[in-house]
This record gives sequence, structure tokens and C-alpha cells, in this order.
Amino acid sequence: MPQLDTSTWLLIILSMIFTFFALLQLKISKHFYSLSPKPMCTKLQKQQTP
Repeated sequence: MPQLDTSTWLLIILSMIFTFFALLQLKISKHFYSLSPKPMCTKLQKQQTP
């Protein structure tokens, strides 16, 4: 019964990490960030109680 060849595992793991990193960078680079976000109105409205 032959033993499991583990000589290529390091190369496979490193290439997987590089691929995931590249895909993550592509996904982030396509995200649109607004240049000037406008603050929301946080003024409390006065409630009239009887």
C-alpha cells in the first residue's frame, strides 16, 4: 500500500491562499464607496403630550 505523497501540499496551499487573496482584492475593488457621505438628520422631534 503506497504512502500518501505530501510533497506538493505546500505548493497547493500557497497557491490557494494567493488565489483567495486575489479574488478578495477583485471583489473589494469593484465595491463603490460614496465620496461625500451626508450625515443623517438626528434632530429629535418634540412630541406634544396632553
